Parts: sequence; C-alpha cells; structure tokens
Amino acid sequence: MNIEGINNSTDTLQTSGSVLQLIQTVSNSFLENPETLRNDNNDSPKLMCKNLIYSLERSLTLFKNIKYDSYYLNTCIHHNIVLLGLRFLKFPNGITAGSQLHNELIKVYNDAGINTLKILVNNNDIKLKGLKDEIETLHNEILVHNDFHQSRHLFERIGNKIKTH
Repeated sequence: MNIEGINNSTDTLQTSGSVLQLIQTVSNSFLENPETLRNDNNDSPKLMCKNLIYSLERSLTLFKNIKYDSYYLNTCIHHNIVLLGLRFLKFPNGITAGSQLHNELIKVYNDAGINTLKILVNNNDIKLKGLKDEIETLHNEILVHNDFHQSRHLFERIGNKIKTH
C-alpha cells in the first residue's frame, strides 16, 4: 500500500467519525437490542441440550476417575504402602543403613507419606461431593429441557461410554 492509500483511509475515518464513535454506536445498538448477536437458527436449543449432555458425560467421567483414585489411595493406606512419588528418601550424612536412627527416620517418613495419602483422599472426597451436586443439577436440567427428546440417544449412551473408560 502506498502513502496515498493510507492518507485516503484516514480521510475516510475522519469524515465518517472517529473509531471510538463507531464502537460506541455498535455497543449502544447491542445494549438496546441484544438479540442481534444471538444465533437465530432452530438448532441453538438443541445444541444447548447437547452441551449439557456432554458436560454431564465429562463430569461423570471425572467422578469415576476420582473415585478410582480414592479407592487406590485407600488401598495403599490400608496396606501401609507409600507411593514412590510421595516417599521421602533423603537421609542426613553418616546414617548407617539398619541402625536405630535409620529405622526411626524410615518410620517418620512412612508416617508422613501415609498422612499425605490421607490428605489426598480427603481432598478427593470434597471434589466428589461437589461433582455429585453438579451431576445432579445437570441431570435435572437435561431431563426438563425442551429438546431432551431430540437428544435422548446421546443421554442414553453416556452409561456405556462411562463403563468403557
């Protein structure tokens, strides 16, 4: 673009008003009539119902994964197994393996790992309670949605998808 083209475009902006005035006009027209930006095709309520169903599926999958995680962590706690990523293996210099101090430190480290697992399980329980409420809300919203009958097949497939994950 040459300099004359730039000058012509700035002249056009100056004659038609400033950019700020244009943005303000568009904003005011939207505030007066917000329906102008709404998608007016007939699929939008159906898409909303589908989105609710997909959200329910994601929440159910997350619920199942957290439930399995909690089960695994509880099993580790029951058998006094500290996961490798939670195990603290740094000992001070001069500690002899099998000494009384070494054994006491291992006990302290194992207790710390078990307590960490318990904290993780409690955190998972809090997440599960929140997800349960979210799932119940989504389930009720889907069942009373006007276009539920059109998306019923997606809703019925959720159970099979969750079982295979």
